Amino acid sequence: MITDHTQTTFALMLMTWPAVGMTKVSVLLMYKRIFATPKFKAAVWILIGLVISWTIAFTLALMCMSRLSRPFGSLNKLTF
Repeated sequence: MITDHTQTTFALMLMTWPAVGMTKVSVLLMYKRIFATPKFKAAVWILIGLVISWTIAFTLALMCMSRLSRPFGSLNKLTF
């Protein structure tokens, strides 16, 4: 049986990684604005790409982990 607490916990866990990723990107954009050399700007854009990739990978990994999704059955049946 799925309780409201379990669904809320799962939803909050899914929102954690995108929030962390957005925080990292915002700090990198601040650095890009402060240190405005061309090489540093290029390095920041590369790091932003890595952070976005990391965020997507960890969010998808969390969604697909069988241990967490097992209590819910199929993720398509989730209703929040």
